[in-house]
Amino acid sequence: MQRVVERGTMEDFYAAIRLYGGIAKVREIIKEIPTLSDIDMNFVCSVFGLKKEQLRCYTRRLSRERLLNA
Repeated sequence: MQRVVERGTMEDFYAAIRLYGGIAKVREIIKEIPTLSDIDMNFVCSVFGLKKEQLRCYTRRLSRERLLNA
């Protein structure tokens, strides 16, 4: 799913939604993606109605920044 978010077309998104059984399942998968760029995070938040704080990649980034700044 990470590759679809990073490089996919809208057809790829529709195929993933059909493959995984609906938007709710895809939304849960997206929440667990370990790394995404800022642009991709903003895109999935807008399209799937998520908040950045719900994304694993965002919370991991914050944890890493806190560790480095400590």
